[in-house]
Formats: sequence, C-alpha cells, structure tokens
Amino acid sequence: MSQIKIHVDQRTLAFYGVSHAAFEKRLRDALSFTKSMGWEIDVVPDARNTDHVQYEEAWTTVSADEVAPSDFEELMRGIRRAWEGMPKTFSQSGVQYRILPAADGDCAVIDEARPDAPIFTGAWYVVVRFLRLNFSRFASQADSR
Repeated sequence: MSQIKIHVDQRTLAFYGVSHAAFEKRLRDALSFTKSMGWEIDVVPDARNTDHVQYEEAWTTVSADEVAPSDFEELMRGIRRAWEGMPKTFSQSGVQYRILPAADGDCAVIDEARPDAPIFTGAWYVVVRFLRLNFSRFASQADSR
C-alpha cells in the first residue's frame, strides 16, 4: 500500500477563506481514483515555518512512497483540480471578491456586489498573477497617500 502525504499551508487556506476540512473533502473527492490503487491519503497541516513564503496553491509538499511517475502526475493533476475548483474569497480595500470555478477549468474573479460580471477569467496561475499585479499596485497607491 502506498502512503500519500499532502501538506497544506494553513495561511493560504485562510487568505482565500477556505477551511482545511473543506479542502480535504475536495481533495478526497478529486483523488477518489486512488482507492482502487490501494493508496492511503493523509492530508496534514504544514508544520514548517513558512510565514516568509507565499504559495499560489494551498499545498506545500506532496510525498508519495512507491508511486510510479505517471501515477504521481495524475495525483498532482487531481490535487490541482481540487484547489482550482474550490470557491475562494478575499477582501481588498473593503471590497469582497470571490474566485469561482469557470468554464473549461478556468477561474473567475468577481466582485460580490456585482456577481453577474466577472472582473477577470483565466487559468488559476494567470488569476494569481492578475491579483498580484492589480492588488499590489492598489496597496502601494494606498500606502503612498
């Protein structure tokens, strides 16, 4: 039996308003194929001091004993799908935003006050880049006032 251990960054979960339990459930659903392979999955909080690191995804490390490389790739795809499919929230300058799953595996950023018109849509890594560029600029403008 293979042991899969997924370490999850609690700060990233908290930043996006996602509970550990909700993400673990989504992970287990996305990785249900592993049961037929005899894999045991353990989802644990990351115990390292990672306050100086910002993660794009909620997991920090994945360890997999006795797992073939092609199976590991499938495992990582499942983990990414689980994270990208999680509804996420964050606040900036008093405005509440949500990041929701969109068509074709993309994510959509919406202002909760206007949910009918997404601000931005794209793959998760593009959404993260969009948020960093736009909201870091807004934060620096607010700091300069």
